[in-house]
Amino acid sequence: MLDELMRRHEIEEVGEAVQLLVLNCRAEDLPPAPQKIKGPSGIIRHYFRQGMRDRLSAITAALGESKDRNTIWRLIAYAHSLGPDDSVPLFKIKRHGYEITENVARKLRQAGFAESLQMNADDDGDEQPTLLATS
Repeated sequence: MLDELMRRHEIEEVGEAVQLLVLNCRAEDLPPAPQKIKGPSGIIRHYFRQGMRDRLSAITAALGESKDRNTIWRLIAYAHSLGPDDSVPLFKIKRHGYEITENVARKLRQAGFAESLQMNADDDGDEQPTLLATS
């Protein structure tokens, strides 16, 4: 299931796909857990940073699951059940917007101008003086 989702959303790394699911899913959006059926166990091994582990633990607790593994499988099944179009938001990377104030922009311009002057001065200092012969 995860392979198919990754192909659909052009994601190459399993870890990236799982992290995006953990980041973008909410526990209240997931359907109730299906009955547990013994079957083949596919292993997903990925190491999360602390913030991601905390987020996964919060989702696991909210779902009443005892293992993160079960939560990850539920996230994958949920994303798969949504289909190609509706699962797009689950695989989006959320970007932060930055607004540079005029004061910061002015300081950056001044720093760039100062650096440019210094580079010009360094270039001028590297040149050997040319001696002109007078007759």
